[in-house]
Amino acid sequence: MKILVPVIRFRSGPGHQLNQALSLALTIGLFAIRMLWTAPEKSKQQKRGQSTKGGFLVPSSSTIGYKFIFHNQLNMQTGISTETSGRWPIPNQQNFDIVGNENTLVERFVTQYEAKLRTAASGRYNCHGLTFGSRRTCIDDATSIVRILVDDGYKLVDIASVMPGDVVLYYDPDGTVSHSGIVALIPDGPLKFPQVVSKWGVAGAEYLHWVHKSPYGVDYKFYRVDHSGESIILSKIILGQ
Repeated sequence: MKILVPVIRFRSGPGHQLNQALSLALTIGLFAIRMLWTAPEKSKQQKRGQSTKGGFLVPSSSTIGYKFIFHNQLNMQTGISTETSGRWPIPNQQNFDIVGNENTLVERFVTQYEAKLRTAASGRYNCHGLTFGSRRTCIDDATSIVRILVDDGYKLVDIASVMPGDVVLYYDPDGTVSHSGIVALIPDGPLKFPQVVSKWGVAGAEYLHWVHKSPYGVDYKFYRVDHSGESIILSKIILGQ
């Protein structure tokens, strides 16, 4: 960074040393003003993750306080602004790392679970980010999933009534939500096991698979957004009942 400061020359004389001290103090003062002027903008860029010519400004131990690195050097984890319908913030993050053995996992998953590969691997979102975050970010907190179900008006749906677009949640033995997906197809036949689109692994790929054939077990439930009760409540409020 270039900093322009005035050069002040004093003639030698009785006050020569004093003049030199004043000149040095002025130079240091202007340098400090320059740093204070530019620091807030750098801070904004870093907080926004603002890209600058193929890289990012990140904190550094250098004198300036920031350094510039390229995208391929950056292991970046950032979150986006997202919330439930009840305005409750949803903790999230975007991971840009890809697992090195992903191709091997794809071949194994397709064979073992009779799944169809839908998209390439991505670390930007996980299964819950696909289901509830429009494939934009990773949502890892199980408590957040419960809050989304409540705030966004999801209701439990029997498997016989499942339709494309419904959400499926998989549960661990202790009742914790371990996985989620979106119902894509309902085949004809008496069993009617739905086919689901879900993402396997934080940095994995998307698969189209039978709901009962995945690495996440067979303890699952279906949900659908239902705002019918809200319409009744809103009508009563408008009518003053």
